[in-house]
Amino acid sequence: MSDPKFYCRAEDLAIGYGKTPLMEHIGLGVGKGTILTLIGPNGAGKSTLLKTLAAQLAPPGGAVLLDGKDLADCSGPERARKMALMVPHTRRTELTTCFEMASAGRYPYTGRLGILSDVDRQQVHDALCLVRAEELEDRDFARISDGQRQRVLLARALAADPEILLLDDSSSALDYKTDAALRRALARDFADTTKIIVAQRVSSIQNADRILVLEDGRAAGLGTHSELLRSCESYREIAQVQMGEVE
Repeated sequence: MSDPKFYCRAEDLAIGYGKTPLMEHIGLGVGKGTILTLIGPNGAGKSTLLKTLAAQLAPPGGAVLLDGKDLADCSGPERARKMALMVPHTRRTELTTCFEMASAGRYPYTGRLGILSDVDRQQVHDALCLVRAEELEDRDFARISDGQRQRVLLARALAADPEILLLDDSSSALDYKTDAALRRALARDFADTTKIIVAQRVSSIQNADRILVLEDGRAAGLGTHSELLRSCESYREIAQVQMGEVE
């Protein structure tokens, strides 16, 4: 039975792309309005776990529950209205403006014709402003920098006004100042939104409610930044490499 204090929960979850799971027996829960961050070396399974939690990949075993309901039992439109996934790379369609790319976040609400209402357009504009990308609205999405693309893709996810936001390395192409500003904006304007974030920078995740450390196809540690510095050698090594001396 699902624990009611967790809005998103993985129960005995297995993840992977083939018949042989990358990880098995994953059990974790994320409370409503809280932040879970996934960190670890390349190939550890962070993105695979995130995509499985977002129902982009079918789990080889176990289940993902959202608000007590198995995601496998939710329709595509129902999932799209509840959760938004942002991945750092997407196909670059020629002659697609940044506004058009960001407006895809509203399609779960527009019906089959995909016609944006004035309210939808305002929500897209507000999302672009939140990520400091309003000046890109009329630019060709294929002809902007990687950092600018990440901001537009984040705006697309935010425009969906999701109950749960899943971000895959959303700040990898951003400078530290922009990254910090975006995280403050997310904390301020999406405080009630549950967030699961794949991150690379220890400096950007110290205020996460919980951090899950993945390594060699296993969970190496789970806790807050200060708890993991004391108890998880893998996390302590990552922090030392990135930040030098840690407290």
